[in-house]
Amino acid sequence: MRILWIATKTPWPPVDGGRLLLWNTLEALAGSGCRVDLVAPAAGARLAAAAEALKHLCRPHLVRRSPALPGPLLWLLARARGEPLTIVRHRRPAVARRVAALLASDAFDAIQVEQLQALAQAPASGRVPVTLRAQNVESDLWRATADAAALPQGRLRRPLLRAEARRLARWEGRAVRRTA
Repeated sequence: MRILWIATKTPWPPVDGGRLLLWNTLEALAGSGCRVDLVAPAAGARLAAAAEALKHLCRPHLVRRSPALPGPLLWLLARARGEPLTIVRHRRPAVARRVAALLASDAFDAIQVEQLQALAQAPASGRVPVTLRAQNVESDLWRATADAAALPQGRLRRPLLRAEARRLARWEGRAVRRTA
């Protein structure tokens, strides 16, 4: 089986739960004879080391991660696009271009998307089924953050965070309908 895997971060080094889960999954797939092409952003300083560490598990296509936009600018961009903030924050045009190039030049049996935020880099439709592994219900996390916002700043932040949670819940619903 040939899998195109799109992630929001590299699994190396496996220092948190999401990275470790991805690393272990890649190990299991490699052990079962699957060929996986992994496309993920990586910090410039870690790009070469991550590619080297991953090459026995998959074919790494790591893209240099661009600097993050300041929070207020991200918020405005998200509102202008009508997308959740976390989706805009993780949108990586270079990753989407690499995914498109791989799909144009190679044949895959499946596209695996690691986390809701990576779905923006997957093709909207096509001949290859897209599956999504969402480790969290992101809208629930945003709602819980709103509920836990400390006073007095919480009075200002809660409505914004709750609106973001609702926007994200709608995005999650569309994501589930979009994927196989």
